[in-house]
Amino acid sequence: MRFPVFTLAVATVLAGCSGVLPRESQANTASFETYNDLQAAYDKIVPGSTNLTQLAAIGLDPKALPNIEVLSYIEVTNKFMPQYSPITIDRVPKGARECIEAKSRCSALVFRFDRRQSRHNGNVVADLLQFHQDKVKYGWSAEIILLMRDEDVVYKVMSGMPYAEERMENTRPLGPLQDVDGVGNDKSKKKKR
Repeated sequence: MRFPVFTLAVATVLAGCSGVLPRESQANTASFETYNDLQAAYDKIVPGSTNLTQLAAIGLDPKALPNIEVLSYIEVTNKFMPQYSPITIDRVPKGARECIEAKSRCSALVFRFDRRQSRHNGNVVADLLQFHQDKVKYGWSAEIILLMRDEDVVYKVMSGMPYAEERMENTRPLGPLQDVDGVGNDKSKKKKR
């Protein structure tokens, strides 16, 4: 009589303990927890008056953050006036034009931010034995490009994804036996928001 009660208790605990399911976290940014934090820092940048020292003070220090790309004025020119494009210098935004015209005094700082997490939902036993896995990846990403003339910002642009979510469900009726002969009924669903 004790064995069925013990088994039932263990099964109940495992079924309800979603906290033991795997979680992952990935980030390439130390100073910004949310997209809104990054947006607030970006809004403080004033082309024509913000310099490298002030960038560092708001958390956008190219010497301290990882994975910052520095573009030469030739790459900046190609970005704003691609070869074989009808775009001429007079059609380029004012700050970008000032940077391009400064030639070797012009560069660009490209900051890329990516903060992603994933979690498994559902029944622990079904997940661990691969009968049913429900995984959600969520987070945000952004890119800021700052055109610099010497140490001063002359142009800024930000793009990104304030919230991304991707859900993957995998149902395998035979669980771990599904891969024995390489065939099976593997139903995966991907949803993006």
